[in-house]
Amino acid sequence: MKKYSFIFSALLSAVIFCGCGGNEEDFAKLMLKAKDSMAKGQVKEALTYSQKAQECQPNSPEAIVMTALAYERNQKNPEALKEIQKAVKIAPKNYFVQYTYGRLLYKNKKTDLSIVALKEAVKLDPKKTEARELLARAATEAKDYETAMQQYHALINDPSYKNKDVVYNEIGVYYYLVKKNYKQSSAYLNKALNANNKVQNPTILLNAAVLCEMRKFYGAAQVFYRKYLSATERDTSRAKKRAAVNTRLSGLSSKQPARSRNRASGRTTRRR
Repeated sequence: MKKYSFIFSALLSAVIFCGCGGNEEDFAKLMLKAKDSMAKGQVKEALTYSQKAQECQPNSPEAIVMTALAYERNQKNPEALKEIQKAVKIAPKNYFVQYTYGRLLYKNKKTDLSIVALKEAVKLDPKKTEARELLARAATEAKDYETAMQQYHALINDPSYKNKDVVYNEIGVYYYLVKKNYKQSSAYLNKALNANNKVQNPTILLNAAVLCEMRKFYGAAQVFYRKYLSATERDTSRAKKRAAVNTRLSGLSSKQPARSRNRASGRTTRRR
């Protein structure tokens, strides 16, 4: 699935402003310095400026969220989570507050609580895809497959969502593992394979290989395993998985006569 980046450029407009005292001009300057420092990777400076902004306006959700993000970038995740909880109390109906809260809960391994916050974020702004995507992932991990599939199907129907290959892959895996519906699983995995014609996701190639092997389409399985090996040739982080794939390939070579393997491979190619 895609990485969740911090939306610093939109932060000033995405979060509720709260003029609860303090010098507005100084506050705005401090927030601008915090945002600029964050964008430049000067995370310690960003934390300092955001904290000073909070001193200027203690009840500003904008400053609190920026402080939480700065804590996160400084590898202080528990502090970031504690900080964002302040913003939730002040502005519970703000999308970016709830999304950030859900994201930090998920990052801190509090998956069940993150689902609650992310559901609220989706309710507040159904057009945003980042909350839906993370909610689907968290729900899948919590084995709340109904919620996960609702979000994945919503993403598929969203014309602004570009990385459909990941979503089709997740739905395909769902139909295989949960519903045991191999025909539907194959259909969605084929859609995932065709969603990005230039670069195919190695995870999707591997899932397609495993599904073909489980369905005894051994020739097709070998094709996808080899494509996976080719796509990950320079990826040292996948060394163990590549070794396992090579082992499976060796075992598959003797499982089926050449004619049957070719027929299976051709069948899969036609479906794609």
